[in-house]
Amino acid sequence: MAKKSPKPEELEEKAQQLAAPSDMKDDDIEEEEQDLDLENRKKDYSGLVKVREQMSEIYQAVVRGFEDKQDQNSTIDANWDMYNCVLNENQAYSGYSNIYIPLVRDAIEARVTRFSNQLFPQSGQYSQVVGTGDPAWDLMAILNYYVTQSKLKSIVVPSLMREGDCSGQYSLHIDWTETTRHTVKKVKKPVTVSPELGVAADSEETYEDREYEEIVEGKPDVMVIDARNLVFLPASVDDAEDAETTAIAIWMTKAKIKKLAKKGIFDKDVADDLLENFDQTNSGNTQMPDTEKKAMNHAGIKADSKGQKRCLVYKVWSKIKIKGEYRLMEMHFAGEDKYLSCKRVPYWTDRVPVISKPVVKVPGSIWGKSPASAVAKLQYQANDAVNMGMDSAQYALMPIVMTNPESNPKIGSMILAQAAIWETNPKDTQFASFPPLYKDALNIVAVCKDQIMQSLGVNSAMMPHASGGGSKKPSQAQVAQEQQVALESTNNVVSIIEEGILNEVLRWFYELDYQYRKEPLTIQKFGQMGLQADLQQIPLIEVGAHYEFRWNGTEANKTVQEIQQMIAAMNVIRGIPPQQLNGLKLDITPILEKLAGAAFGPRVAPRVLIDQRHQMSLSPELENQLMSGAFPTPVHPGDNDVEHIQVHMTAQANDQLGFVHQHIMEHMSQMQAKNQAMQPPQQGAPGVPGGSGPGVAGTPRMGAQPGNPRPQQPPGAMSTDQMPLSMPRKANM
Repeated sequence: MAKKSPKPEELEEKAQQLAAPSDMKDDDIEEEEQDLDLENRKKDYSGLVKVREQMSEIYQAVVRGFEDKQDQNSTIDANWDMYNCVLNENQAYSGYSNIYIPLVRDAIEARVTRFSNQLFPQSGQYSQVVGTGDPAWDLMAILNYYVTQSKLKSIVVPSLMREGDCSGQYSLHIDWTETTRHTVKKVKKPVTVSPELGVAADSEETYEDREYEEIVEGKPDVMVIDARNLVFLPASVDDAEDAETTAIAIWMTKAKIKKLAKKGIFDKDVADDLLENFDQTNSGNTQMPDTEKKAMNHAGIKADSKGQKRCLVYKVWSKIKIKGEYRLMEMHFAGEDKYLSCKRVPYWTDRVPVISKPVVKVPGSIWGKSPASAVAKLQYQANDAVNMGMDSAQYALMPIVMTNPESNPKIGSMILAQAAIWETNPKDTQFASFPPLYKDALNIVAVCKDQIMQSLGVNSAMMPHASGGGSKKPSQAQVAQEQQVALESTNNVVSIIEEGILNEVLRWFYELDYQYRKEPLTIQKFGQMGLQADLQQIPLIEVGAHYEFRWNGTEANKTVQEIQQMIAAMNVIRGIPPQQLNGLKLDITPILEKLAGAAFGPRVAPRVLIDQRHQMSLSPELENQLMSGAFPTPVHPGDNDVEHIQVHMTAQANDQLGFVHQHIMEHMSQMQAKNQAMQPPQQGAPGVPGGSGPGVAGTPRMGAQPGNPRPQQPPGAMSTDQMPLSMPRKANM
């Protein structure tokens, strides 16, 4: 089909637009810059002459930066082929079998499972906020809410870990997205006064109606960046924030370009010109890999249809000089002279919304080395061995029949079938078998597997099958040691993700929420221990306090040993006599709150330790009214028992159901317990320092502290065999 050629007047108009900036005089350019407001983050500066000159240099540098990544891209492509179990040109053997044994994939998935569980504790409290004044419970609640809304646990972090193992780089792009929904709800409306219809003015009649409402929901948008689509210039910096230019390659459809142009992010004229010449658009870098297309092909989706055509757009952050000042700009390029936008960074923090950390940093470069690259040849060797073994197994599974054709002229009748009769001399026919070479091939695969697991830091405790590689069942101590070694080795990798990635993610969540959220949110909030977890309305975040954000991942998993030491220390502290405290008051409530929170989580712990100060104490007269109506009323610890008993005695005569009598007995029991609690413990009593008894049943003995040669452990403590890097005791055979 012939392409429609542009009209002469359209070509002339386009030529005038391209030549217009260069025809401007220097005085006109300076006067144009004087009228600019550099604090306006929605102003598009791509039409200025000096800005376009700087953008042209930045674009050429970005294109060259992506071209310099060809070797890195080839390595990443090969690593993703290993993960997706794709046989490629790296295989030396070519036979009948086409088997790919997923050794690297299994190791990567084991790492992803281990790291995800380590990063996201079951309690649901993922953030720690340290600031001035009282603990920022509201801020921690909104951060935990955004972690759930952005699907960090289920989608983002597992995908980030797979990307890091295959490319050697953890990279995220963070933005704020808003979704508009048009909802319908049922409401009750009063009937309008109508004398004609017989409706009186004081009528309470209502009718059901519907109301239509537009709801705008905003949340942070976290996207994993493929290392093949990311460029830092220069690449010799140590951190992403030190880079002069940061660029991301994004493949956009027509609908995406129209949407961004409608929002005012793209210049409308340039976007319309891009859409008209969409099929002929060339972004200048013909060797740029289409990572999205490759990912969809691995998922079984073909991206070559007409409705899925896309255009390559570079999203670039760099500083541009305007009015003698350098400002950080966010630019979009769709090719040579196709400048879609050049605006100030839309975020008030004036930072590049890209977080990137290497898995294993290469000195002198911002990029890291992929862990999968170190075991690539072992994977290829295992594939060759298993394919050769399966080819030989075809011959080993079929017997070889040797016979003498001279003494056995009826060879054609010797067909293998059930109850077959061979008319030949048994001595003239012999059976042989092909050597079982596949067994040797499987041994080679096992050796490659062990080395791959060791190089990637994966042991049998991290795999979904039973521990141990041999037929001998490992002892319980060996299993415990494997689990603890896996936990310690995991901390090295997880700490990089926590400190370099997730701490920055929490910081971005806080900054985006402060800038974009305009309405209070009703979310689940876990306050101070002892208070019930409830749905509370979180107001807008106020500025004025400095916060430090920390991801609560490995710290939550390390509390197993921490709780053990806390129990031991608490037993020592509570056994110290009051006269030795030198005026200090002992309060073990914070220790109990931390123990309950770590052991049972924020949903169960408030029901285990209840703060009675937040329970409502009723007057005795109101309690009498409730009990007379057959409502059982519990006794509050803060009640004045003597006063309540006197008032309840007056209502006991009319107590037909027995509620008042039972309530009075509970008050008497509570009063007796309070009197006993006020008496000091006697020296020599069981459970008291200096006592002769063994202690109170079910409670740890005061002063218990781990020691040698036979340490006394508190109840629920971990065995010494399960401690990290400890030597297991010899198993009894």
